[in-house]
Amino acid sequence: MRREIMKNKKITTSLLLVASIMIWGTIAWRVSKAIRKEDAPIEKSQPRTFVNKPDSAVFLLNYDDPFLKKPPGNSLQTGEEPKVDQDNPATNFSPPEPDVVQGPAFKFKGMLKAGKITYGLLVFEGETIMARTKEKVGDFYIVRITADKLVVRRQGLDMELFAE
Repeated sequence: MRREIMKNKKITTSLLLVASIMIWGTIAWRVSKAIRKEDAPIEKSQPRTFVNKPDSAVFLLNYDDPFLKKPPGNSLQTGEEPKVDQDNPATNFSPPEPDVVQGPAFKFKGMLKAGKITYGLLVFEGETIMARTKEKVGDFYIVRITADKLVVRRQGLDMELFAE
């Protein structure tokens, strides 16, 4: 039994010695390869052509640049007014004139509930009519009906009519 243990120890020691020699041999080979390595010739590349494009970002309202931390322009510091081209929409800051939208030709008198359905009582062209939400009366669509007001929409503009 003792001989078998000794045999196993000799085999284990031999395997470990072979593995150690292989590992250290690999390390020595890589180090020597790195030391003996000749410098590769440096290839000269063609210089790239640089195109200086104008900046595509324009501060329309003369804000400070958050990255450069510099004032946006010298014209306001010297007291000169900036030049504005009225024909250019990028520099014309005046808002367009709002279109005048005529109010509805009917009056809201109140609300009537019949079960789950809500009607608005309207006086339109001398007649009292009942209208529901999403119905069209004249040029206006009924958006919402409450006890004290009626919300109508025309050309994307909402208007409120209060009960009389």
